[in-house]
This record gives sequence, structure tokens and C-alpha cells, in this order.
Amino acid sequence: MIDVAELLKAPPLKGNPFAPATYIHGEIELGLLETRMGSRLLALPDTLFKAIDRTLDDEVGPAKSLIQQQCGRWWGKSFYRRFLEEVGEYYQTPLRDLTMLQFVQCFQQCWSTLGWGKIKIRFDGYQYGLIVLEVQGAVSETYLLQQDSVSCDIEIGFFGGFFSQLAGQDLQAVQVSGASTDQDSYYFIVSVAEKAKTIASLVEEGYNYHTIMERLCPNQV
Repeated sequence: MIDVAELLKAPPLKGNPFAPATYIHGEIELGLLETRMGSRLLALPDTLFKAIDRTLDDEVGPAKSLIQQQCGRWWGKSFYRRFLEEVGEYYQTPLRDLTMLQFVQCFQQCWSTLGWGKIKIRFDGYQYGLIVLEVQGAVSETYLLQQDSVSCDIEIGFFGGFFSQLAGQDLQAVQVSGASTDQDSYYFIVSVAEKAKTIASLVEEGYNYHTIMERLCPNQV
């Protein structure tokens, strides 16, 4: 039988560290937004991002994509360290000791709470060395000039940087699908550099996300 007395003595189960009601704190008098741990949060208008994107387009032209991906990669690596610290502090255990479910729930809630849209981590191709990310309301689509062909370069770099830190090896992200009139999600695949090149080639040949997954994971999808 379950020992009720022991249950009462046990520490309460903690919820998600990134729940918006407890994660974000405001000091209205000082004009500040902060996380639970005191890290400052900035709410930046999309007009600023549009201005930055337009300036990069004018100043560096085709190199804009690479610059944005590099910025995103640096951001992803830095954000991983903060994520590691905040999750570890909240649960009082290293990130590596969390279950996969706990990690996924934390990451997805964090993404949403910070206003970056909604994200799902999919494991369709996990046994083939692929991490699939499905994003709705991507940050990039709010400021890019070419709305009919959105390349989410910031997110591409971010995912490559974040999951490289998580895996302890160099990984690359490839955007394999953009939102359209009948599909509001963006799909990204993260893998080692060699596979990422293969995926990028398939994208250039015009294959969509589902076809690419069928080719890469023939016995899974």
C-alpha cells in the first residue's frame, strides 16, 4: 500500500520553471522586465527588426543570410548556458539528469513564454541522428521583407548553436519547409554537418519536409 505519511513528507513536485506567471517579473517603476533569476528581458518592437533586416540587405546583400545565421548561432550557444543554469537551479539537479520529457517540456514552455512562438521537438528521425523542430509564429516571419519566401536564418543559427552545446558536438540546422497558405509551421532538421549538407541539397532540389523525412528515415516515417 502507498504510505500516505511518506508522501506528505516528500518534497512537492515542481512545475515548469518557465511558466509565465512565475518566470517573468516586472519592475514597472524602473521600467524593467526580469526573469526569476534576475536576468533582464527586453521587449523589442518588430519595426526595429525590420529596420535591421533592411539595413543588412542594403549594406551586405546576399551575405545577410550568413550574418544572421552566425548571430543566431552565437545566441543559441549563449542561451544554452542560461537555460542550463536556470533549469538546474530550479530543479536542483543538472540538466543531463532530467528525463527527456522534462527537457522537452521546459524547452517548449521557455520558447513560448519568451514570445518566440510555439515549438515542438519531434523525434521522427531520432534513431537516424535527426532532431526535428516544428515552429509556429516564427520570429523571423514578423520582420522579413519577403513574406512569400521566409528564410528563418536567426532560428537556423540558434538551433545549430543550442543543440551543438547540448550534444557536445558540432551540429547544423537546415530549414526544410516554410509556412504557406495551407501550412503555418516552419520545419527545421538538426544533424551533423555531413547529413545537414545532404538535407540542404534535397531542399534545393525542391523536396518538402515530408518527402525529405521519407528519404532519410525510410523505415520510420
